[in-house]
Amino acid sequence: GTGVKYQLPMNTLLFGHAHTTFRPPLFSQAVDPTTGTDTDLDGERGLSSDIGIRSHLHPGVSAELALFRMDFSNQIVTQSGKLVNAGRTLHEGIESSLNLEWGEFWKPLEGFVSRGNVTLLRAKSLSGATSGKDLTMAPRMTLYGSIGYYHPSGASIELDALYVTRMFSDLQ
Repeated sequence: GTGVKYQLPMNTLLFGHAHTTFRPPLFSQAVDPTTGTDTDLDGERGLSSDIGIRSHLHPGVSAELALFRMDFSNQIVTQSGKLVNAGRTLHEGIESSLNLEWGEFWKPLEGFVSRGNVTLLRAKSLSGATSGKDLTMAPRMTLYGSIGYYHPSGASIELDALYVTRMFSDLQ
C-alpha cells in the first residue's frame, strides 16, 4: 500500500492511503469444527482507501475527520449459519474524533483528558442473491467516549463507553 500526507498551516494535516489486502481464512473458518472437514473457503482480497484531515485546533483540542472505503472481492461472511465467500462487498463510511486535554483550559484540571469518536458505516453485499443487503457484524453507527486522568508519575484511570447500533449475525 501507499500513503500521502500534506502539512497545511495551523497544525493541520491532510492524509490519504490506499492498500491492497489479502487475508486467508482463519483455521477456525477453514475447518468445520463439528466434522473436521475443509470448508472450501477462498481468501479475502480487497482494496482499502481513506482520505482525511487531522488538526490541532487549539492547545488541548485535536480533531480528525476521515472518509473510508473497503472494496472486497471475496469477503467471508455468515449465511444461513454457515461461513461462505460472499463475493463482492463494499464498506463505505465516515469517522470523526475529538480529543480534549482539560488542563489546557484550566490548570487545576491538568491530566484530565476526554475523547469522543463516531463512525458511520454502510457495509453491503454487491453480488449474488444477497446483493444490496447489509453485511453481517457491521453496525451502521458506533459511538465511543472516554474520560480519564493521567498522573505525571505514569498512573492513570479511564472510564469509557461504547454504543453500537444493531447489526445482523446472518446474511439473509
